Amino acid sequence: MAGLPAGLEQRWREAERRLYPVVLSDPDAYQLYVLAVRELADELGPIATVDGLAEAYGDGERRAAAVLERSGGPAGPPAAELVAGAAFALRHRELAADLAAAEVARRLAEAAASGAGWVVLHEAGHPELAVLGQYNRLEIHLPDGAGLHSFVEMEAGADRPVFVVEALPLDPATGARRGEAQRRVELADREAWTRAVEELRGEAGGFKGRS
Repeated sequence: MAGLPAGLEQRWREAERRLYPVVLSDPDAYQLYVLAVRELADELGPIATVDGLAEAYGDGERRAAAVLERSGGPAGPPAAELVAGAAFALRHRELAADLAAAEVARRLAEAAASGAGWVVLHEAGHPELAVLGQYNRLEIHLPDGAGLHSFVEMEAGADRPVFVVEALPLDPATGARRGEAQRRVELADREAWTRAVEELRGEAGGFKGRS
C-alpha cells in the first residue's frame, strides 16, 4: 500500500489523540463525537486507495462539519477538524486491513496453484535487522494449516530484544487464526531463534489446529 504524504497520518492520529480524552470525560460528547467519526468514516467507505483518501481530506473538515450539524453538535473548529482527522485515521486503518487481507488471499491462491507447501502471509522488517526489535513474520503450511509466527519483542527498559516463535493453527483457506498458540519459544539471540524456526517448520505436520 502506498504511503500517505509526509505528516498526514501523524496529523490524523494527533486529531484522535486530542478528541478521545474529551469524549471519555463527557458521556454526551462521547455519543456525539464517536457516532460522528463512525458516520464520516462510513461515508469514506467507497474510497479504496490511500491516494484517494489523502485527496478527499482536502474536503474533510467540511464533511465533518456537515455530519456534526446533522447530529446537532458543534460544527465549527476545532470539533470539525478533530472529527475529520479521527474519521480519516479510522478509514485509513480499515483500508490497510482490507488491502492486507487481499494480499493474503492472493498469496494463498498463488501458493495453492503452484503446489507450494509453505507461504508467507505477512512479513514486516528484515531478519538481519531483527536484533533492533523490528521484525514480524507469519507463515502457513498449507497442507495442514500449521502456522509459525516469528517476531521480536522489545520490553520497556530492556537492553536487548527477545526472539519469539509461536506454533499456532491457521485456516488454510483464509490465513485466519483458528486457536491459541500451541507452542511458544523465547530465545535471547537471533541464531538460536533461526534454528528454532527451522525446527518447528520441520515439525509442521505434528500438531493439529482446533476448529
